[in-house]
Amino acid sequence: MSGSKQPVHSEFSQPELGPSVTINRGLAFERYFNQYQSDWSVTPEAQRKFMEKLTGESGSCKCGDAKALQLAAARQQGLADAQKGQTFQAEADWRFVTGLGIPHPIENGLLWHPTLAVPYLPGASIKGLVRSALEPELAPEQLYFLFGSDHKDPACQAGERPMKSGALIFMDALPVKPVQLVLDVLTNHMGKWYERGDTLGRAATGQLNTDTILPADWQTPNPVSFLTTEQLTLQFSIVPRQLYRNHPHIAGWVKLAVDALQWTLQHEGAGAKTRTGYGSFTVPDEQTSSKQRDDLRKQWRDHSEVASMSEAARGMLELEDAVEVYEDALKARTASAQQASSLRELRSQLMSSASEWTDVERQSLYQLLVRLEQSVTTNKQTRRKNLRKYEELLQL
Repeated sequence: MSGSKQPVHSEFSQPELGPSVTINRGLAFERYFNQYQSDWSVTPEAQRKFMEKLTGESGSCKCGDAKALQLAAARQQGLADAQKGQTFQAEADWRFVTGLGIPHPIENGLLWHPTLAVPYLPGASIKGLVRSALEPELAPEQLYFLFGSDHKDPACQAGERPMKSGALIFMDALPVKPVQLVLDVLTNHMGKWYERGDTLGRAATGQLNTDTILPADWQTPNPVSFLTTEQLTLQFSIVPRQLYRNHPHIAGWVKLAVDALQWTLQHEGAGAKTRTGYGSFTVPDEQTSSKQRDDLRKQWRDHSEVASMSEAARGMLELEDAVEVYEDALKARTASAQQASSLRELRSQLMSSASEWTDVERQSLYQLLVRLEQSVTTNKQTRRKNLRKYEELLQL
């Protein structure tokens, strides 16, 4: 760096992170922190500035792609059905946060899904919730059957039981729709006391400085900002391990685990800060849950049908969906130039590969392009010119 003492991060510009920008906010949170001082220290103002870039000045924004989240939920539902498991959804009553202990320059981390770019609850945490609820009710042999060995390292085995995996698999709990990312504040009123305990303020004489050592109200509060979520609906799935799928009582064990998890979510909560109201969930009644499962199964069947389509058919289906979204936005007067640009880009991609399509597929694409021009191009002369160009390129 030619003698400069500035951190490497300060040389690079951070990507635009406003509320309306469709960026992987989890990646931005974990990799794009560039608010270090020249000595690598981080001020509270810099921490808050970074988080405000993620949430916007209003302190709240959506994260996650709706279509990708719906597809992930449908895929998980299909897998759970195939493995004779159970799935349900639960909605957070207020706020939810997990991963606060993950190291991060803002001091409070947040656990992000690596590809869906939303906070989530990992399967290991769900397994811990269920085990904690069932431990007082079940015998050690039953816990061993359901959850496996206490230690997964052969060197840590205790007793004569062999190391093994449990009969149940706890899938990650994923959001089923975009999540509201919110900036929150935790105010520590006695930070010195919690930080350094009874060694704080000790003078050379061995006397304690009671003005700073005691956990008292006259000490200066220290507000600490952190990220949390609102309007969160998670999907939970518990399935039997393949080895136990045909066990005569496995359906009952799965139901017992699901019931324990639902009770824990409603009465004790999940994630961090549950004692202050975070992480409490409402589980819908059986009728609502059944409808949610049917909807997810339909989405999964639709996705399977799309996967079996030809490349041309999939491309035209994507273009048709995008045109419908744009037409709805036009009616609501919310259409943007970015949406129109995305449509044109998708059109160009399909046109470049259409030379290898069948005559019927090229004709179908042309009909879609007519519809696209009617939505995007307002000038009639330009529209007719574009359509003649499409006819020539598609060899119609």
